[in-house]
Amino acid sequence: MAAAQTGLLGLGLWIALFVVYWRAGRALSPPLRHLTEGMLAVMLVAGIANTILTERTEGVLFAFFSGLAFAELSERAARARAERRAGPDGGAADDDAAEPLARAA
Repeated sequence: MAAAQTGLLGLGLWIALFVVYWRAGRALSPPLRHLTEGMLAVMLVAGIANTILTERTEGVLFAFFSGLAFAELSERAARARAERRAGPDGGAADDDAAEPLARAA
């Protein structure tokens, strides 16, 4: 159905979206990976008969659950950045930064 409405370029981008979605979902923890695989399966099956991403309710649900699942990757990246900033000894790189917080408490 996507090819009929958007042409071959649209179909190619639609397939690319789902390939990237599936590959990124493989990096998630098992419960969230199952959520992304389930959402992908629903979108692919429903997309055979209808362009489901353009429907308001289905598109919003897809975006909501995608954001919910892929937030884990953002959290991992933030944790990795914090570990890199901490330095090789595992402590804070700048102990003076914690001092104002101790005084405020």
